[in-house]
Amino acid sequence: MPAIKETLEYRKGRLGEILQIGMYLKFGLRIIDIGGSTNNRAPLLHHREFSLVAADGLAIRTGPAFIEFKTKQHHYEWPGSWPDDSVKVSARTEQGINLYSYRQYRAVREQTNIPFVLSFLSIEEGELICATIDDLPLPRISRNPCYELVNWDVRDFHCVSRFDPDGLERFFRDPRADRWLADLPADCKLLDMIEYLQPREQQFGPVLEHIFDQIERGWHK
Repeated sequence: MPAIKETLEYRKGRLGEILQIGMYLKFGLRIIDIGGSTNNRAPLLHHREFSLVAADGLAIRTGPAFIEFKTKQHHYEWPGSWPDDSVKVSARTEQGINLYSYRQYRAVREQTNIPFVLSFLSIEEGELICATIDDLPLPRISRNPCYELVNWDVRDFHCVSRFDPDGLERFFRDPRADRWLADLPADCKLLDMIEYLQPREQQFGPVLEHIFDQIERGWHK
């Protein structure tokens, strides 16, 4: 069995983290790359009585926010609830995470009082979306008891930016990107990479104001 760092899943996830860090740097945040410094283990928030799965990064403008970077091949098309489902959810386009992680992230939010942002990069749609878990409605929980997921309508998120999907696909397939897996590129290289990918319909200015104005109002109370 290959080491996790040798798997395609790890490669896609880490490159997605790096790309998203570059996007948030471009829009004026300072990012602590927690996920890149945990020796291939999940970041943990340690308490004297327990540990919780934490986020991949800490974003700072004035007040801080944990930010979890997710990279997905595509959004999921939920066909609608089954006839025997107790809660009816109409057909919609979704993104989600596993239920265990969601509960851990909510606990991190409660233990630290630091807002927690979920950030999704969807390659085939060429879309970067984000929201704080406080802003998201209650999720739809999947029916599969072996691997429970929580899922939201993608319209519950803020669209940060859009990319050319073909350009994103080429970026993730390009073997030259492997050199960035060991060490996070310098900020100037990250920004060059973002310019190369030519993000468009950039809405991060209003999103940044919405999320971080909320964060900083609470932080400075």
